[in-house]
Amino acid sequence: MAALEGSGLLLHLRDFVYTAFTGATDPGSHLPIVNYAQATSRFVGTEASVEAKVATTLWLNAKVDYVRAELTELNKPLPRIPPLRGTLGLDWRYKQFSVRPEMVLVDGKLVSSIMRHLPLAMVSSISTLRYTFVTTRVAHILSLSGQNLTDKLYRNHLSFN
Repeated sequence: MAALEGSGLLLHLRDFVYTAFTGATDPGSHLPIVNYAQATSRFVGTEASVEAKVATTLWLNAKVDYVRAELTELNKPLPRIPPLRGTLGLDWRYKQFSVRPEMVLVDGKLVSSIMRHLPLAMVSSISTLRYTFVTTRVAHILSLSGQNLTDKLYRNHLSFN
């Protein structure tokens, strides 16, 4: 048994507000100084996911997403857009227990060429352990999650620092 989903995106926006990096840094916070500007922009993107049962209690999960956004008049990429990203994970379910390790992969080459100010890690990992029990009217889910278990530097595409 398997499920596959996918979607696409195409947007043309007039007067899109974006952050234009000035190249200067605030001496107190060491954060980049930006101006807010408006221009016509185009966003093209896609995402896809698959979930497949590989054994009685084991599922394989995979996702990929990508957005290309640019200022159309300048033919210049917009800042702070997420890079090509993929997630590969397993979901082992046995009775009330569930273990779900995942690995998040980010295209570092694409990141360094488009988002020079925000370096991202190549790999991050997430793991979740769950126990579910049901009482008369309520399902209780106890979870223990860990993120960035590989201790790699990872900056969200929306972060300035």
